[in-house]
Amino acid sequence: MTSVLKGIFGDTKRISILEELVENWGEFLTIDEIARISNTSPKTAYRHINELNHIGILEQSGLKPKQFKLKEDDKRAVALSILESEEYLS
Repeated sequence: MTSVLKGIFGDTKRISILEELVENWGEFLTIDEIARISNTSPKTAYRHINELNHIGILEQSGLKPKQFKLKEDDKRAVALSILESEEYLS
């Protein structure tokens, strides 16, 4: 995946997590999955997911363990997916 978000906002763990959520658009992921694919600790992933959930950009499943994905109807999430889209870059 290209790193448009990192180019704009810097290389942070939250950006890595957002990039992975964009790449897995429409799929619910657990904290452990998010931590693994974004190359961060579960504790760090949990902290960032809580903050992203608090601002309302994430959707949470009712399943255990908790699972999260970007809200597909949230304008901010859609904008992130457009920024990371290969189509946008071409």
